[in-house]
Amino acid sequence: MRSLALSRRSISALLLGSATLRGSLLGERRRGDCAGSFRRAWNGRPGDPRGGRACKSSGRDAPRRAGRPWRGVLCGADSKLLPAGLGRGGFHDSRGAGGGPSDRRRGGRAVKVHRIARPDLRLWEALVAASPNASFFLTPEFAQIAEAAYRTPTELFAFECEDGVRVLLPARRIASGRFRTYVAPGGGLPGGFLSDAALDPGRSAAVLQALAKIHDAAFRLTLDPREDLRLPPAAERSLRKDRVFVLDLGRGFVRIEQECFEKDFRRGCRRAARRGVSVSLERGQGAFQAFARLHAAGSRAWDAQSQQPSALFSACAAQAAAPAAPLELVLARDSAGTPVAGILGVRRGDTWTVWLAAMDRRARLLLPSTAAYGFAVERACAAGASSMVLGASGGIASVEAFKRSLGAQPVEFDLHVEVRGTLREGLRRVRAFGRWVHGVARRTRGQCAASPGGPGLGGVS
Repeated sequence: MRSLALSRRSISALLLGSATLRGSLLGERRRGDCAGSFRRAWNGRPGDPRGGRACKSSGRDAPRRAGRPWRGVLCGADSKLLPAGLGRGGFHDSRGAGGGPSDRRRGGRAVKVHRIARPDLRLWEALVAASPNASFFLTPEFAQIAEAAYRTPTELFAFECEDGVRVLLPARRIASGRFRTYVAPGGGLPGGFLSDAALDPGRSAAVLQALAKIHDAAFRLTLDPREDLRLPPAAERSLRKDRVFVLDLGRGFVRIEQECFEKDFRRGCRRAARRGVSVSLERGQGAFQAFARLHAAGSRAWDAQSQQPSALFSACAAQAAAPAAPLELVLARDSAGTPVAGILGVRRGDTWTVWLAAMDRRARLLLPSTAAYGFAVERACAAGASSMVLGASGGIASVEAFKRSLGAQPVEFDLHVEVRGTLREGLRRVRAFGRWVHGVARRTRGQCAASPGGPGLGGVS
């Protein structure tokens, strides 16, 4: 008698809707193949995606068919391939959106997901080298800083597309109770994906759909403001717009100073110089400690949530001391040599990114921030950068006006993405339904109660 025990692959196929079973139930395969689909799901063997009965060569150890080469990119004991039905999901249509189910089945590209708890730097550095203009906050250097500052190691989620394209998402797991929550890179910093090929909206959506197959996890991603992926809406993810200011440096510093800088900004730079403010590029440990004190004081004055641990600046100072380091600290000092403003920036590829900025509010009449930003723009142009990312304004009108005075243009699109697994999305819907029921109960409370006079006309029963 056949045992009634189901393997993990069988449960995934039956409960989570494998492609073979779903295609048979929806009538996408030829008539008479439904029984074979149930038999393949029960025995735990994946069926032929083209339809037809499963054969012995379609087992787990059988060689893959010609024309569908999977490109192995991961190895080692730390690599975990997520099980079928949980980790394999999402299809990329190379011809773009608009095709029907049959077009999607013929032109789709399956995505497989690997989770690497302790990453191997060889794969990571290979994809970083393949993306010279990728964000610094996706590199192993930033992962070392984040682990030293926040005590959260970085895990890699690697995606293998059937056409050989490799996509990598470095993410940090934060403490969130029973479920797993990842941030990439966190803090509203520009991130995105590492890939050895261009990411179009279709492939990006397929990667996010495969990420949502991790049922008990949620991912909070911040995309690169230089790439508008135009992600389509989906039930398992939420999109939030944000406005980021980007300054075009292609015309050179002389023309930027004459054509882009507003009159008040140029006047502020001259006033700061007359009042004894000097700006320089510094890399010493003492300079980073002084900038840490400036940032802590400014965070207490503006927003306590923006405070950063002191270990962050120590880790940045250790990396900035290395030759050809991408981290650059622009520090403005008054006539007495006291640091009064600073900008921590990152130069990588063709982009100079403002990471953190701080100013001593007691010295604001010296206009040190104006002088520091003017020096940073000149430094970025001298380094050969073609764009400067100034970050978001946080909804503060004065900060937005200051960034516009440099000639920066706002870029607004769906920058923040939250991807939820099937279990997390189900819990979110249950909680939303509970809040809706509670709101309806509060609105209808007392409408069906008796009149103050009691039952009957005029309170007489």
